[in-house]
Amino acid sequence: MEKNRILGYLGLAHRKGSVVFGTEKVLKNLENAHQGIVFIASDSGRNLQKKIRDKTKHHQIRLNDLFDSHTLSQSLGRNNIKVCLLNDEAIARQIE
Repeated sequence: MEKNRILGYLGLAHRKGSVVFGTEKVLKNLENAHQGIVFIASDSGRNLQKKIRDKTKHHQIRLNDLFDSHTLSQSLGRNNIKVCLLNDEAIARQIE
């Protein structure tokens, strides 16, 4: 899918209240998540990437690392976004 369209859907999910920000909140929500997509910035640290990749693999949650921190932050209207969880399955299906 086109990158701009993915970012548009991510922004829509944020306005709907279906996006969780921050490493600790994402990790906590992954425990209960059975669906959705985790977005991790391609320019985030190696340790963070490993931690998130391991958790998403364990819980069988999709992972997207196509975007850097600046692009994710800009699409969500926030600053310094390294990781977020889109937990709306309907929007997540549109992104696939």
